[in-house]
Amino acid sequence: MNSPVVGAIVEYQYDYALVALSFLISVLGSYVALSLAAGGKDQDRVFGPAVALGGCAIWSMHFIGMAAYKTPLYVSYAIFPAVLSLAIAIVITGVGFRLAARGPEQIRNLVVGGAVIGAGVVAMHYLGMLGLDLRAVIDWNWLTIGASVVIAVVAATVALWLAFNVKSTSQRLAAAVVMGVAVCAMHYTGMAAATLVCVAEVSRSAYSVDGPYLAYLIFFIALITLGASMVYGKVGGVPRPA
Repeated sequence: MNSPVVGAIVEYQYDYALVALSFLISVLGSYVALSLAAGGKDQDRVFGPAVALGGCAIWSMHFIGMAAYKTPLYVSYAIFPAVLSLAIAIVITGVGFRLAARGPEQIRNLVVGGAVIGAGVVAMHYLGMLGLDLRAVIDWNWLTIGASVVIAVVAATVALWLAFNVKSTSQRLAAAVVMGVAVCAMHYTGMAAATLVCVAEVSRSAYSVDGPYLAYLIFFIALITLGASMVYGKVGGVPRPA
């Protein structure tokens, strides 16, 4: 890729190894979230799914997917928007699970919960993108943004329905793959809504992180988090602690 000049659209390409890694963590996070949420109304089955789905399947997937987006510009990530977007993903996903758990057999509760989670996913995604520190501004395609919002809400609603309806391990695995596809579709649609235009200078955050191994570090931390969630929740049919 050529180094862009001021005012030019910034070229990009994807690192497909990182794209695959983002899909993998999304599927793993979705599987753990679906497993922890199975059985539904217990209050201790809200936080675990929120961390697994919001923190790992969605947030970790998002930042690995961002790292997969390669441009000739130097890129770093502002810490405050990144941490805030993580908190939003977990808290709002937890709220969505709680709303749905009040009566998961009622489609209205699933739709309301799905809308809440979808809104959280959208907020997390675009806040994370605004946290990019690089020598470019973003020109948004609002129609594509609208498509990403629809995908987020539909995917979140489907996720809640699956969480309270799939039972067997094979069903959860298939559902997790479906969820992984949906989460990635939302993310990469959102990325497609952004066109980077090169500018003369970057207004860099005082606190930002970067590095070639950042995506792999996030993946590793997400794996540890999911493993801890599985141990705590005793995923896979082993009775949960009272």
